[in-house]
Amino acid sequence: MQMIYLFRLKWYNPDQHLRESLVNFTVMIYANFFSSVTKDNGQPNLNADQFRRMMNIVYIEGVINGIKRIKEKEKGQYFKYDVLIFKHDSVLTELTGNLKPHELLREMYRLSRN
Repeated sequence: MQMIYLFRLKWYNPDQHLRESLVNFTVMIYANFFSSVTKDNGQPNLNADQFRRMMNIVYIEGVINGIKRIKEKEKGQYFKYDVLIFKHDSVLTELTGNLKPHELLREMYRLSRN
């Protein structure tokens, strides 16, 4: 039986105060998927609209990741960034339709043919 780990293992540093929860794990699933597909197969054969959509998804995920990193460093106003994260999450949901990355890419290929 093979074990699959969903998160990277981190070494515990007792000198460093860690405020980590599952909410604060930032995994850029679409960006990582598109990156691996591009690395393995070259640039996807998408029309201009779908390529723009893919780049917007990667960009929005990067923005969310950056905001979450800034949020972790802010001590006094920890919740001030939640509205920004929510707005960008809703844009990401609108772009992806909450599809899994491989299903989204399949849809983007299908829409490129039409």
